[in-house]
Amino acid sequence: MKKLILLSVSIFFLLACEKDDPNNCCTVVNIGVSIKYINEDGENLFQTENALNISDIKVFHKLDSAWEEYFEGNLDHPKGLSELTVEGEKFLNITTSIESDANHISETKLSFSENDEAIIKTEIKQKCKQYPCRKGLV
Repeated sequence: MKKLILLSVSIFFLLACEKDDPNNCCTVVNIGVSIKYINEDGENLFQTENALNISDIKVFHKLDSAWEEYFEGNLDHPKGLSELTVEGEKFLNITTSIESDANHISETKLSFSENDEAIIKTEIKQKCKQYPCRKGLV
């Protein structure tokens, strides 16, 4: 069944320290994306009988033209995924990549199974010590 994706950008503020510059301790990163997955009948795929399970989803960031699985063990959500419930509806929160190309586009891949994946493209603009996610495309 073909999935329809509703995308909304949520506000995430993560603190990250750059190793190269000890004077640039705290960088504000706003790269959170919330997605509500629905099927053709409008059913939320995180709330159906055979619901998607967040533990089965893998996140990959595109780094230097290669996909690398995302895992940061020191974070509350080391896989870059969490679940958000808004007014009874479940959304998938995703930490998208801040590595971008010359056009400021980053790519994050969600792998639901060997044959089912989605790629999220986000526009990342660096301004001072901030990396806000400005647009999201799936």
